[in-house]
Amino acid sequence: MESTKKGRLLIISNNVLSTTNSNGKTILSYFDSLYFDSVRQLYFSEENPEILEYEYYKLSDKDVIKSKFTLASRGKAIKKHQGNNNSCIQSKRKVKKYGDLVRLLREIIWIGNWKSKELITWLDEFDPTTIFFVGGDSCFAYRICIYIKKRYNARLSLYITDDYVMPRIYDSIIGKLRRRIIRNYFLKCLKNADVFFTISEPMRRAYEKEFGRKSFLAVNMVDSLKDNSIKRNQDKITLIYAGSLYYGRDIVLNKLSLAIEKYKRQNNQRKIELKVFTNNFLDNNEKKKISGGKSTKFYESIKKEELKVQLNRADILVFVESFERKQIEKTKYSLSTKVPEYLSLHKPILAIGPMEIGSIQYLKDVSQCVSDESQIFEKLRELLDSEYLQSKISDLAEKKYCRYNMKQTVQERFLKEVFGILD
Repeated sequence: MESTKKGRLLIISNNVLSTTNSNGKTILSYFDSLYFDSVRQLYFSEENPEILEYEYYKLSDKDVIKSKFTLASRGKAIKKHQGNNNSCIQSKRKVKKYGDLVRLLREIIWIGNWKSKELITWLDEFDPTTIFFVGGDSCFAYRICIYIKKRYNARLSLYITDDYVMPRIYDSIIGKLRRRIIRNYFLKCLKNADVFFTISEPMRRAYEKEFGRKSFLAVNMVDSLKDNSIKRNQDKITLIYAGSLYYGRDIVLNKLSLAIEKYKRQNNQRKIELKVFTNNFLDNNEKKKISGGKSTKFYESIKKEELKVQLNRADILVFVESFERKQIEKTKYSLSTKVPEYLSLHKPILAIGPMEIGSIQYLKDVSQCVSDESQIFEKLRELLDSEYLQSKISDLAEKKYCRYNMKQTVQERFLKEVFGILD
């Protein structure tokens, strides 16, 4: 842990800091060089911390609801070493997704019910000089952030990792209303922000045009996952997809799986397998829906270090996004946390998805990019049949990682913006 005298940083976000879950992992990658004592986190979920060296305040929906019917405190402070160091094993629970109406009702529950003596005491004790707020789709989080910023006159960094405010064609009436409300709170927070971060170049351009505010790009900073001591499996070609199956990605994986089976039939049943590593719980019917044959295998619970081994053994890394217009609206400004990890491995990447999406744009010049779903088989065959192409895009990927995503290169520059340190 490197020393720093930059100030006392309060992170405010929905997700707790993590070594495995994507949002928590991204946030951690920005600040893990700071003294543990100089960082605290206020978060709004039921997650239990796995990184035990920090101090946290957990304030969830359940805490707020419980406080309306009992004398229980609203949330709780979690001291060092009071978390759960078994959280590194990924959960197989199905994640509940709530509709727009339920989320609007959720906002009503939070109005006037989040503040407590315990929370204010915890904040006063720390007296933050700098706030890093991951803005999401919860209006109460914006209100809480603005309150804390004004109470402590702290420097505020606003970070947007996904789009919750731009108009969408496919939203329901309630969804459109909810986005307008979130947009109003976002604008209030943006006016109070000293520095503004966005996660992708498409988002940076769109938000500057829409709101007249320039932002800095902040992507996932990762230490290289490359390990030359881990050797690949020589008797077959292994493709690996690691990530969620939301937003229509399962449909694209099915098309890739079918393309692999077609390639095998045309090449004397050449040994190829597609391994899918995901946090999503899948029943047998869901697996059959994705799989195009016996070559696709599913792994729903795996430790971080084992996944690293699997990625190093792979021949080709797979990244997919949906071609459905409804799904493009949801993901076009995003940049997946998986992208820089893939780049660091010095492996050929097969990226399948429309060019409008931020992650695909980021990968287009360092991967075998398939921006037309009718070309999945042809592009797959071209990649499998050319060792030269595999070597070329592997080198390009590693060079991009070293320039834009390697932690040693970009973290200090990012921290200077967060803490307002002039060169």
